[in-house]
Order: sequence, then C-alpha cells, then structure tokens
Amino acid sequence: MAREFRTEIRVYFGDTDGMGVASHTNYIRWFEVARTELLRELGFTYLELEKVPLWTPLSQVHCEYKLPAYFDDVVEVVSHIAELGHASAKVGYEIRRMPGGELLATGYTCHVFTDDKLKPVSLKKTFLPLYEALRGIVE
Repeated sequence: MAREFRTEIRVYFGDTDGMGVASHTNYIRWFEVARTELLRELGFTYLELEKVPLWTPLSQVHCEYKLPAYFDDVVEVVSHIAELGHASAKVGYEIRRMPGGELLATGYTCHVFTDDKLKPVSLKKTFLPLYEALRGIVE
C-alpha cells in the first residue's frame, strides 16, 4: 500500500459561484497544492527541483466529481504516488469534506520529468535523491 499524504484546504468565497458551490477548476488546483505539499513532506521543493534543473510538466489530468464542496468547507486532499516510471509519475488523489471524510472527488495527474528545455529525462539519473524518496512511497 502506498504512503498517503494529507493536505487540508479551506474553501474560500472566491473559490465559489453565486450559490456558494466550489468551481470545478478548484479541484485541479487543490490537486496541485497537495502534490506540492507531498514533495515538501519528502524534503523537496519545486524551487529546489528547478535548480537541478528538473521540471514536472503535466501530461494528463482526470477528476471525477462526486459531491460539491461549499464555501467555508474544509476539505482534505489525500494524495499518493500511484506509479513511478523512469521519466514519469502518476499521482492519485481523493478530496474529502472534513470532518467526517465524505468523498467529494477522486482523480489523478500524470507528469513527465524533463530538463528546462522540456526534454524528457530519467529521474534516477537526473536527481537520485528524489527518485529514491518517491520509490520508497509508491504502491
């Protein structure tokens, strides 16, 4: 079983429409927040990766909406590394309303590891510490 990472996010007024429902685009942004915090918990930042240089452009995103989030809800984004390839990774997500854990959405993002010219690179050869950290938590 993959190690899970948990990130809490409050739904702000600007995240919602006139009915107080969070816009669908925020779920994708919340995936990004959770992914950034997952890396941080492993001891890495995107600023550090840029210096390598190692970029992680998005190649796919999928979100299945189950229930809406509302203004002032606290949601928890549970993230994990679902797959790790030589030059790519897939991150899985669940978004849950807190407290209680009611499932609002599930999804994933796929990323390619590249240099600063967007040429795919082997993560193991380019930045071994990150490769080892991710390998240690993958399903």
